[in-house]
Amino acid sequence: MKSTSPFPVRIYRFFTSIRLAVILLVLLAVDLCFAYISLNGRQSLFDAMNRQSIGAWISTYGVENIQHTAWFFTLLFLLSVLVLNTLVCTGDRLWNLIRRWRTAGANRRVWFSLATHIMHLSVVVILIGYLLSYTMTRVSPSLAVVPDLPTKIAGTEISLELLEMKLPVYEGSRLEPFSGRVIQPEILLRMTSHNESRTAWLGFNKPVRFLGHTLFLQNFSPRNNSSMSRSRYIVIDVRNDPGVLFYFAGIIFFLAGMVGVVFFRPVRRCST
Repeated sequence: MKSTSPFPVRIYRFFTSIRLAVILLVLLAVDLCFAYISLNGRQSLFDAMNRQSIGAWISTYGVENIQHTAWFFTLLFLLSVLVLNTLVCTGDRLWNLIRRWRTAGANRRVWFSLATHIMHLSVVVILIGYLLSYTMTRVSPSLAVVPDLPTKIAGTEISLELLEMKLPVYEGSRLEPFSGRVIQPEILLRMTSHNESRTAWLGFNKPVRFLGHTLFLQNFSPRNNSSMSRSRYIVIDVRNDPGVLFYFAGIIFFLAGMVGVVFFRPVRRCST
């Protein structure tokens, strides 16, 4: 029998369907298989995302190499529908949960359901963080900083000063190809803006954050004892990423929801 429900109601039921979520997850897995094939040997095509906004990348690299980037556009579409499905589905179940809470009061099963919904919403928060990162992040790439010469970050009032460079040379025997080279540099930077200032040590895999900007060490000189150039400088990338807070908030809420699921899970009693 043909459904007589109004069209908006049918759309609402469509987006609250668990079946839709399963289908989307399967399609995402298939799409990522195509992504693996497209990425093989073409990393430079997608590395450009780290240097420009997603809009600029789509209008240049994305459109001009559509045969290799079609999977990415499909990924964006599927993730958008998944987020909408998660929000509508979770909102519908939360409303029913609140109604049950008001009539029957809170119990272990209610808290278990609430923890599950918190985990679902946390995934949405993390995805929103990624969206903000790829659409609103401002990057100042390959910024060179030398001693005794303050360097200003373009478009900001932040000034950088290179105070000290610790360049310990590797003298171990386990990594012979790196013998005589610096592999763990430590850079002392002073960051100033108006009346605010901070001094911190910068290194590989040890970024520094200041006034919403994150500084990443990319290169430095000299790199070894036999280097022909003895000039001292560093090269850094500066990122202003508004999505970082969403990542951490989403992860924290997801962990909280996971703890709630474990703590409030229904206990099945075995009958004897």
